[in-house]
Amino acid sequence: MAQVATPTKTFDVDKLRATAEKAAERFKVPGVQVVVIQDREVRFAGGFGLRDVAQGQPITEHTVFAHGSTGKSYTALLIGTLVDDGLLTWDSKVRDLVPDFRLSDPIVTAQVSVRDILSHRWGLPRHEFVHLAYPGADRAEMVRRLRDLQLSKELRELFQYSNFGYLLAGHIIGVLTNSTWEEQLRKRVLEPLGMKDTTIGTSEIDSIADRSIAYDDKDGEPVAIPYRSMANMNPAGGLFSSAADVTRYLLCQLNGGEVDGTRVISEASLKETHNLQMPLGAFPSLQGLPLRAYGYGMGWMLGTYRGKHLVEHGGGIDGFTTEFALLPEDGMAVAVCGNHASALPNALTYQVFDQLLGIDDTDWPGIVGEQMEKMEAAFKEGQAPKKTVENAPPAHPLADYAGNYEHPGYGTLDVKADGDQLAVTLGSLAFNNTHRHFETWDLVFPDLGEIKFELTFVTDGSGDVSAAEVNFETALPAIRFPRGADASASDEEALGKLAGSYTLGPITLEIKVEAGPKLVAYQNGTRVDLAPAGKRKFNVPVMPGLTLEFVVDDEGRATQIATPQGTLTRAD
Repeated sequence: MAQVATPTKTFDVDKLRATAEKAAERFKVPGVQVVVIQDREVRFAGGFGLRDVAQGQPITEHTVFAHGSTGKSYTALLIGTLVDDGLLTWDSKVRDLVPDFRLSDPIVTAQVSVRDILSHRWGLPRHEFVHLAYPGADRAEMVRRLRDLQLSKELRELFQYSNFGYLLAGHIIGVLTNSTWEEQLRKRVLEPLGMKDTTIGTSEIDSIADRSIAYDDKDGEPVAIPYRSMANMNPAGGLFSSAADVTRYLLCQLNGGEVDGTRVISEASLKETHNLQMPLGAFPSLQGLPLRAYGYGMGWMLGTYRGKHLVEHGGGIDGFTTEFALLPEDGMAVAVCGNHASALPNALTYQVFDQLLGIDDTDWPGIVGEQMEKMEAAFKEGQAPKKTVENAPPAHPLADYAGNYEHPGYGTLDVKADGDQLAVTLGSLAFNNTHRHFETWDLVFPDLGEIKFELTFVTDGSGDVSAAEVNFETALPAIRFPRGADASASDEEALGKLAGSYTLGPITLEIKVEAGPKLVAYQNGTRVDLAPAGKRKFNVPVMPGLTLEFVVDDEGRATQIATPQGTLTRAD
């Protein structure tokens, strides 16, 4: 007979310690931050293990850990405070709040609401490399890029987790308050709740003595790694916080928006963030266990645990994984963060819930660990080598692939020839790469393990490498990066060698270099700007489809101009 989930009235901290230490050993995590709330009272706030392995420093209730995407609930709560102040509603159209906001689909642009972006139902997939590659770009710039990022689903068709919804929400908060998301979070949430340990982003983290180091694993030993800087994405998960502060935040969530008589949000607005906004459908869950996820609120996942209403959210960022979980009807909350990426926070959270509920028959760390190992094995099996054609070298010398490939949303994919290899970067990200066959290379971004992305070069009718395509977003076809201007397009000496008079029958075209430097064309006194479009290739913007490609001699001096209508020959 299954045990009845009945809350206990006492809490055994020694048992928690033994459970946490066993779980940390199971998942090879140096240190664990834990918060336990029962009957809306704090039973434990602190940690076990080490925040700094090299220095042997223990975790205290004030040690700050990076909490990743659990920060989304803070942003949803912050939006709720603006709803309370009448600055917007949950169903306000984003375009009405930010007039220059655009998406690739004008209908979705006109209809998408604040509720849509906070519940991941606006048709935009992750497009993760856009913000990973440009951590220094401000939110306004990231919002501008949204118009050039392809949607993968219709509005409100499917739950698609995307950090961009929360970046956009942070931008909206800044616009409506004529300040920033950071300023408003401190003013409206952190300071009223007395969250004195909490810091935003990585700009000040090194000045905090009581902070946890981020760890990765190397040959079975913990190795310190840098904190990831992502200031533009702070509204999606940029908080560092302590166990002491998290108790204040979770009590606010359990108590309808107030703590110790201080109200930060109305009960109605807070409840709306906990209400179902988007069903998850066939969302993966651990098999044969009393845990189900069925939907998303705003900043919170919704489900059931042993038949009880569950409100939870995980977080993961380099070296840290976190779980915040509430059983609101029972006045319970648990938060766990480990300083090494693993499934420990989930496993320990539900083990603690069982301790609170008086249930001892489920070994959550063992079960979760085993299932994660099976999932990792299945993933590796699914990552079997893709079809490779033997003896299929690239169609061009490596130097011909070198150049900048431009996408208005993803930015610049920079390719350089480095001996017998290509060096490939996107913004601040550098990829390892190996040639597979013909025009295709496999890219690996080390921070994501061994996941491979296909880079395929495209050759145009002139035989030039004209574009690169990469499957950066799995929900969409490969992202196409047309080749950008060659470096010579901004070199006055190189452009000077293209200037001259060219004829084709009765047609005479004068090519001149003007201030910039830039290349312009004159025909019968009419001036036409030319736009660089590749190596010695230029588009004519006023005549879409018309290109001018200069043919040069060994000294780089142009002798002809090839166009779709014919070839002009140099006359001077």
